[in-house]
Amino acid sequence: MKKMKMLGCVVVLLLSLQSRAFADCDATPTDVVKRYTVTSAISDTAYQSAASGGHSIWMPGFYDGDQSKIARFYFQADSFLDVKEDGTATLHGIAKLGKESSAAYFSVYGGDEWEIELSLTRLTGAALAAVQAKKELQHNVQTDFVTSRWEYYTFSKATWTQVGGVGSVVVTPYPPNGQYRFQVGEMANGKNLLFGASTWFDFVHDDGKKIVADTRKTSWHGDINVNLEVICNKLFALL
Repeated sequence: MKKMKMLGCVVVLLLSLQSRAFADCDATPTDVVKRYTVTSAISDTAYQSAASGGHSIWMPGFYDGDQSKIARFYFQADSFLDVKEDGTATLHGIAKLGKESSAAYFSVYGGDEWEIELSLTRLTGAALAAVQAKKELQHNVQTDFVTSRWEYYTFSKATWTQVGGVGSVVVTPYPPNGQYRFQVGEMANGKNLLFGASTWFDFVHDDGKKIVADTRKTSWHGDINVNLEVICNKLFALL
């Protein structure tokens, strides 16, 4: 009798999860099989230096090429990572300059918003074998077992546009040799133990009049570090 009650509870739980999966997918495009909300990854100081802080997007020298100044952007509500059945995915949303940026930037550009879109393709075969997991947490918590479950994506080039302005940013993968790519999984955000994603990129910022920053000419690069929470999983719902 106890076993039957326990089995009944499991069935109810699964039905509840399936119902939620369908409900949360109502607003997603028909070709999207999984949707994650995207939020900024904040450093867990038990596993990373407190100086690392947190952000969605980290861009040194963004407004004037002075790489001692840091622009930290934060994804706003309704920012998502959408995964399609064909192995492609899209990271999209609005990112806003935050007060955690260098004071010289925030005092002038505080609240600056950018429309972010990154079209991704899941790596397989030889391309996947060439990628290395980027491990940034301390105390060896990102074990080989953990990173073996990560998924990796790449992109060729993307253009981000300034909301209400004329600026544009062209981003390309860093490093160019493909050693590290857009990684997704538990602890993959490089900031904490949560499920997330991270990647590295070069960027060229055109403010509409001239190029104000170009990391391709430097040893610096931009970072994306985000938490991901699944809110739609059509694959689970169909089980």
